[in-house]
Amino acid sequence: MLPLIIVRPEPGASKTAAAAMALGMVAQPIPLFTIAACDWTAPDPALFDALMITSANAVRHAGPQLAAFAHLPCHAVGAETAAAAQNHGLMVVAEGQKGAQMLVDGMIARGAQSILWLAGLQRTAVDAGAVRITACAVYDAVAVPEPDDWAAAIAQPAIVLLHSVRAARHVVRVAGDARNHLIALAISPDVAREAGSGWHAVHCAAVPNDSAMLAMADQLCQTHGQKRPKGQGSIASEN
Repeated sequence: MLPLIIVRPEPGASKTAAAAMALGMVAQPIPLFTIAACDWTAPDPALFDALMITSANAVRHAGPQLAAFAHLPCHAVGAETAAAAQNHGLMVVAEGQKGAQMLVDGMIARGAQSILWLAGLQRTAVDAGAVRITACAVYDAVAVPEPDDWAAAIAQPAIVLLHSVRAARHVVRVAGDARNHLIALAISPDVAREAGSGWHAVHCAAVPNDSAMLAMADQLCQTHGQKRPKGQGSIASEN
């Protein structure tokens, strides 16, 4: 059975691993990044009529300045991000499931004219037309040295979950030619494009969220080998 290698930062890596195990897959969380807060200065809240959040990391690391925008209608990508926003006192009015561009399109359709986007330092560009978007970097995903178990994990066939463009770029660098026996599973088409060639195969989740990624991983495990019964997955370990 192909193991899953999960390179996203904690706490997401362990959360994804636990969900994969519940589906009967073998999962190995090997975070290649850590999340760090950025120094940022909050703009005047009066300049905006909507708030956009595309990662739970934004609300976790924005700090006390976040409270100044609690009155703005907040649009979030994904259930995890929406829940984090609500837990931090934001007024979530819409939860998108198909990435930043679809979220922006929905906000424009609802009449937004000036959007504040609290985001990571590395982010995918969006097209807002005539609507003004002000992006503030409130966190960054910082690459860490490859853990001791990284080389052993990629020495055998496996499925590597890529949750961001940044992750795709970094894994291409640190995996090198080992990618020819690895399957890349991207969260979105942008991430799949960044993963490029050199892999055994590249697949993309149907929608950009963790559940869809694991559904695709489940299919790949069925294709490449038998899974364990649900609830009997395990954390992969080096022998």
